[in-house]
Amino acid sequence: MADNISPTSCSTRRTSLATIDLEKDRVQTPDFGGAVTPASLEAQCAEPFDSDVELLTLPPMKRWQAYLNQQIAVDTLLELELYMLSFATGIQDAMTFAFYGVFCSKQTGNLVTIALSALDSEAVVQTETHIAVSFVSFLAGASLFGHFNNFIGRKRRGWLIFVNAFQTLMVIAACVIRKHSVDNFGVLGEGGPDRFAAAAIALLAFASGGQISLALSVGMAEVNTTMVTGALVMLAHDQKILHKHNPGRNRKLFFIGSILGGSFLGAIANRYAHSALSLLLVAICKVVVTFMFLCNRGVKKKPGSSETAESSVGLTQIIWGD
Repeated sequence: MADNISPTSCSTRRTSLATIDLEKDRVQTPDFGGAVTPASLEAQCAEPFDSDVELLTLPPMKRWQAYLNQQIAVDTLLELELYMLSFATGIQDAMTFAFYGVFCSKQTGNLVTIALSALDSEAVVQTETHIAVSFVSFLAGASLFGHFNNFIGRKRRGWLIFVNAFQTLMVIAACVIRKHSVDNFGVLGEGGPDRFAAAAIALLAFASGGQISLALSVGMAEVNTTMVTGALVMLAHDQKILHKHNPGRNRKLFFIGSILGGSFLGAIANRYAHSALSLLLVAICKVVVTFMFLCNRGVKKKPGSSETAESSVGLTQIIWGD
């Protein structure tokens, strides 16, 4: 029978063995839901991934978690929030300087004042202790919140809400301390002795350090909520100051106006109402800003690109899921 084997029959046997092996491969190859073809790959490329679409399909808890983890966009709403914080700074410093003889946010003035106080100058109230407490607390707040900003995420929505809410609680605590001092110990006049002044100053200065750290971290240095001097210098150097369309100039002017307006309101509250009212107004401003951070548009990556764009998902869509 071996004499009957021909090359043709061997070729036929090889073909049949190859066919059997191919069939085995087909049987052993797992099916993941459909064959991958050039047409399917092209269809996938034609529909790039959109993070907004995925965000709205998440369960409510995960949807909120993703929303709070978003980086917020630098837009007009963020500017308005920083103007409100600047307005609150004006109110606060008008109160602390009048009743405690110290600034809780403007440390340049404190350094000058402590030098005058050290030499017993009659131009200032002798408040070296208050100034030292303000300076150290401000530095501690700026350092703590600044490093956490870098670690957690400078523009992350949830972090901004937490930081502002925490600072609001500190301002409310300072307001309670001031009201307690006035109501129970008869501290009424501007610059009058207050045994709890150092505690209130420490809380306000620590919160102010965190506030300016927050303002600088969101990428809008022109509206730092505290330092007007830098804004004035940048405004004076602006070569396009008289141009009709100049957003940078407008931001600086609104910032300066916010500080000035808050200072006048604080002075009015100091003169015609309870001294703790100024701090209550500061707390109200910060509460409003805290909730406003929920309304800021987020930032997402453009589908099919490494560039970023403003997210189209708003707060109402996060609440209702559509």
